[in-house]
Amino acid sequence: MTSRREALARQRKAAGHSQEGLAAVLGVDRSTVARWESGITTPHPGQRTALAQALHITRDQLEALLHQRLRTPNRRTVLAGGGALAATALALPVIGSHDLRRILDVIQDARHRVGESTLEYCDRALDAAAADDGLYGPGSALPGVLGVLAVITDTGRQARPAHRIPLLRVGVRGAELAAWFYRDLGHPGAAEQWRDQAIAWARQSEEPTLEAYVLLRRAQAAWDTRDGATMITLSTTVLDRRWGLPAHVRAEALQQQARGQALVGQPVSRISRTLDRAAGLLASSDGSGSLSQHYGRSLFALQAALCHAEAGRAAHAVDLYAEHLNPQAFSHRDHAYLSSLHALALVDAGYPEKACEAALKALPVAQEVGSKRTVAELARLPERLRPWRNRSVVRDTVQELTLAAR
Repeated sequence: MTSRREALARQRKAAGHSQEGLAAVLGVDRSTVARWESGITTPHPGQRTALAQALHITRDQLEALLHQRLRTPNRRTVLAGGGALAATALALPVIGSHDLRRILDVIQDARHRVGESTLEYCDRALDAAAADDGLYGPGSALPGVLGVLAVITDTGRQARPAHRIPLLRVGVRGAELAAWFYRDLGHPGAAEQWRDQAIAWARQSEEPTLEAYVLLRRAQAAWDTRDGATMITLSTTVLDRRWGLPAHVRAEALQQQARGQALVGQPVSRISRTLDRAAGLLASSDGSGSLSQHYGRSLFALQAALCHAEAGRAAHAVDLYAEHLNPQAFSHRDHAYLSSLHALALVDAGYPEKACEAALKALPVAQEVGSKRTVAELARLPERLRPWRNRSVVRDTVQELTLAAR
């Protein structure tokens, strides 16, 4: 794709630095430099003096380079390049003028690929978006996914059935990713639109397991509003054997069912039995198939912790978090979200100071990556901290979390 800050990249090369070399001088990751040059992020003020010195320019010259970008295409240009689905994308929240170039770049890049099929290109682009989301958040990854979805829509409309069906299967994954990103960005209505699209494509793709997978993701999304009844209904539907889902996906569905059971107040014994069934399925699984590849032992343990916390077993949940919440096992964003739930379990178990510590570590990451879902979980904490409101660390934490939730 074309760099948004080409002049900045040229100045780096003129100063004799590769991206890796400049990153080493500044003490940042290479991907950080790449994101500055692509226009996804901007160096914060504390980094700019050192950056200007490394590039052998003045601070004013650096500011000019940071604001010098390629002309942003207007919406008419994107619509012409992306077709009907691009129009749908632009009507949804979050996408602004700074994202239009990235959407159009994806569309144009797919059309000019040499030696690579559209299917391969889209699949690889979605892998990159998923990785980008974990590191930098949904706002960074969303435009690329919307570009891929525009490509799939336009290409699929003209393709023969033998080529269209595999493309739609990739489209299901892309639409579900878009739904996930909108969910994390705090736009549930847009997320539902993309899940509806994913369901429609799944039914056309002659792959029943894909439809069941989207229903599972819909059950998971019901957690955000603590809608236990919907979680139970959808996960029960997913567990129907007609779908032919692999064992680890059925294990995830059982776990969602257990979370729903906890939310509606079913007995702890029943919730534990459901979790035991899920654990047995997960242990018997060889992890084959393309669905829920992220779902492993650590994530299972932390999802089980949510169930125990909601069922009134906060101390047991805290033990599970202590054992399995490892920053090396989860993405930057996911670790922050799980830490917000850890904070809620800690306060319910009677550890307010530890809850505050966990929350204050999660909050800046959530703000950095734009995870409204994490901020919303943290917003539940002040009310639970009320019994300890006279402690200074609690007062300070409540104030910070309250400001963040506005």
